[in-house]
Amino acid sequence: MLQAQRTLDFLDASYENGKNMLHYASEFSHDQMVPLILMTHSHFNRISLDESPEHPHEKTLKLLESKNRAGMNPLHIAAQYANDKVIEKILLMHEILSARNLNLNESHTQTKHLQRTLKYLEQPDPDGRAPLLVAASNPQHRKPMEILQQKHELICRKLYKDKNQVLEKIVSFFEMVDNTGENVLHKSVKSHRQDVICFILEKHEQLWSEFLKKDREDPDLWNKVQDFIGSATAFDEHTCLHIAALNIDLGYIEERAAIFKLLCTKIKREAVFDQVDLNYETVTDKLKFQEDMNPDNTEIVKSLIEIVAESKKKLSLNDAE
Repeated sequence: MLQAQRTLDFLDASYENGKNMLHYASEFSHDQMVPLILMTHSHFNRISLDESPEHPHEKTLKLLESKNRAGMNPLHIAAQYANDKVIEKILLMHEILSARNLNLNESHTQTKHLQRTLKYLEQPDPDGRAPLLVAASNPQHRKPMEILQQKHELICRKLYKDKNQVLEKIVSFFEMVDNTGENVLHKSVKSHRQDVICFILEKHEQLWSEFLKKDREDPDLWNKVQDFIGSATAFDEHTCLHIAALNIDLGYIEERAAIFKLLCTKIKREAVFDQVDLNYETVTDKLKFQEDMNPDNTEIVKSLIEIVAESKKKLSLNDAE
């Protein structure tokens, strides 16, 4: 039993940065280590010298939910480093441990244990970012976001019987913002990954289509899409178009220009193009600034300014009709 306690002390130990073994396994994509650490921790908890009345699985869950000095738990860290396999293992183990923890104390817990995993998925870091927003902040590929969104949706559909309540919960999770007012679209537009942007826009349309029971050409649905694309950050009142325009000179210019064009095709409200930020600048103002500051990008930036002008003209004519 003394050896068991020593093993637990080793697994629970954290460094000066507050990271324990599980945090490091999440960071360095050691997906096979995650279940090994957790099952070992749970096993030795059952035979340790610790006489705490706390359930052994509860102690292991606390390890899985532990935060480093930056206030991030293992799921946040796995999302930050786009370690999709680790994310899958963490969520699977959290659900298993939550179920075992309750099943040994209570009956009829087929779904109750999911409430804790749902809370884990929605847990914000000190910057107000749930793991989904963390994944959007560093979108190396779309898989981490897909896993987190799908798991959240699956749990909500199991937990809640009322369909409207389910959809409201799922949509609000997808549209959540951090402490700066940025949502998943704001964060992912800062990258050059068009596949991630496409996933976000397609999923957002799909969720609202189901919620409103409207097809994708319905005006009510498009209003929700426009609200999402046109939402402004709290810090500098930037829309995703402002961000896309400002990031043109950050490398991968062709990819970033393609993202800007993609966003323009989704806008059905002229006012979105005319929104001003904290400096009272529209997206066209931002593009003109980029044109003046970066002569090498003049041709591409001019083409984007033309796209904005043409889009506004087309929308204006549609409104007139």
